[in-house]
Amino acid sequence: MKFEDGSPVPYGMVRFVNDSYETFGNINDGVVEIGDADGGVPPGVYKIAVQATIDEGEKRGESIIKTKYASVNTSGLEITVEENKSIDIVVEKP
Repeated sequence: MKFEDGSPVPYGMVRFVNDSYETFGNINDGVVEIGDADGGVPPGVYKIAVQATIDEGEKRGESIIKTKYASVNTSGLEITVEENKSIDIVVEKP
């Protein structure tokens, strides 16, 4: 996961949703990590929501991405997951 300028989103959480499946993953330096217990995201088309906020200091809780990404209904992000294929997801800064 990266910003429009190509820099990685440093941290956050991603939600993948379709009609039959929902899961969450963590963002760590631009890479979305899904728990091994889930076995990854099954192939299919998913709407995505992303949350990435500052964790400490005076700006704690402030989003580092546009707030529209917080909901699958407003993010505008949709991906097709295929086996053994990585996907680049691009988000905008506020």
